[in-house]
Amino acid sequence: MVYKVIWAILLLLSEEVPLEDLLTKDTICKMKPIADATLYNVVYPTHWYDSDMLQTLLAVAHVESRFTYNQEPDEILISPKGACGLFQAIPKFTEYKCKDFLHPLRAGMVAVEHIEYIQERWGKEDIHLCHYNSGNRCNRYSRKYAEDIIKAKEAIKHIFTEDDFFTVETVYISLIYSQCPKGQKIDWKKFFNP
Repeated sequence: MVYKVIWAILLLLSEEVPLEDLLTKDTICKMKPIADATLYNVVYPTHWYDSDMLQTLLAVAHVESRFTYNQEPDEILISPKGACGLFQAIPKFTEYKCKDFLHPLRAGMVAVEHIEYIQERWGKEDIHLCHYNSGNRCNRYSRKYAEDIIKAKEAIKHIFTEDDFFTVETVYISLIYSQCPKGQKIDWKKFFNP
């Protein structure tokens, strides 16, 4: 499944960067922790796979930060309004500091919690996504933002509804993915108790 997530990320990024420039070891290895963390946050909390939440997280990360594609690995993306990281969470609305959003796993946890909260509170997808962007009010800009998220979800939906687990793209990605550095071990105690 992680190969499909990486394929979805690359497909979204290909709106601005030629796909042949994205299908490289450097890019796939850079997207590996984002794909792993996003997939973990969709499966682990409920122990069942939620395709819609996965597509929403990927679309939000794309619209909010372009998966931090142009960032250095230890650089935190901070907006002028103080939103941080992959999903552009605002620390004053969470129990974390901006530096905590450097790790895609924690950033994903906060994003899932917030998306679930606003889904429950406002229901309809275009409305709750509008609120993800603007808080308690929806304006013209945040409505456009919601449309962009829904459009991004539509662009990758087919990847997660295909019956074939392996496609030409996912086989190619899996071969490169296996060559990526393993990454460092996460100290889970420290991670969950910042």
